Amino acid sequence: EILTAQTEVPMLGHTEEPIPAVPASCTATGLTAGVKCSICGEILTAQTEVPMLGHTEEPTPAVPASCTETGLTAGVKCSVCDEILTAQTEVPMLDHTVVIDAAVPPTCGTAGTTEGTHCSVCNAVLIAQETVPATGQHGYQLNQAVAATCTETGLTAGASCPNCTYIYIAQEIIPANGHTEVIDVAVPATCTSTGLTEGRHCSVCDEVFAVQEVLPKLLHTPVIDEPTPPTCTEDGRDGTGMHCSACGEILVPQEVIPATGHSDEDNDNLCDNCEVSTLPPLEAYIEAGKLILTNAPSDLQIIVANYQGGRMISVLLFDISGEIIISPIGDQTRVFFVLEDSFMPYRKPLIV
Repeated sequence: EILTAQTEVPMLGHTEEPIPAVPASCTATGLTAGVKCSICGEILTAQTEVPMLGHTEEPTPAVPASCTETGLTAGVKCSVCDEILTAQTEVPMLDHTVVIDAAVPPTCGTAGTTEGTHCSVCNAVLIAQETVPATGQHGYQLNQAVAATCTETGLTAGASCPNCTYIYIAQEIIPANGHTEVIDVAVPATCTSTGLTEGRHCSVCDEVFAVQEVLPKLLHTPVIDEPTPPTCTEDGRDGTGMHCSACGEILVPQEVIPATGHSDEDNDNLCDNCEVSTLPPLEAYIEAGKLILTNAPSDLQIIVANYQGGRMISVLLFDISGEIIISPIGDQTRVFFVLEDSFMPYRKPLIV
């Protein structure tokens, strides 16, 4: 018998509890956030899978090899999880770069060294240089004399060791000579060229002590030209010009009066003014014993005179109508040219 009857109690409902999300990584998937009941464990909001992220590549720089250390090739790793994606491999060490250290010969007072080698990159000594003791023997060297100049001292000749500072014969200082002063002669100016004042310089080194200054050209000294009457063969001048009496330069040219030419009004074949023959010039020469004439006037006469010891021994007279044969007698023959009747010389004689 039910003494006290049970009554229905309503459901309480779920108590929600969040399920944390699981982030995805380079190598694993993740989960979204979810919800469950904290009392009964029932999944109220299911979690869903989140895909893997994949690696984030980060290059690993190469390490160059040297002559003292190995190197590495370039590689790749994940910057998130540090997983090596491309491994670096070792690069062998490089060979040394060999440089020769030249031998240094010893001197009389300084030690030398043998030849050696080192690396020009890392400076490692490959073959060490060894010390060579000093010789202790001085050499001989002539130190040439230096001539003194106007402004600089000189040196006498000396002798020393070429390998050290040892001196056998010391060089002595020669005092400077000083300048040798000479006068640069003044040049007077003219009307055609500038002049120069007097100057001074050293005749040895050419240093100038007093510079010669340029003097300007002088003015011309004008002179009025006298008139010159014309002649038979030369032009005259009218006297309207001027020239410089110092240099002769023509300042104002004179007007030219033409030559008058020859005049022979009395028909004597001579110029009435200058008494020069008005006939054309006579050309005469002897060829194969015959006298050859050109431009000979019709009244020309030929006189052939033979001489012996300076005395005339024969004379012949010819006109030009026929052939003239020259037959020398004695030690000299002269052929004279004269005009008929007047016997006036027409030109210089030929001498055979």
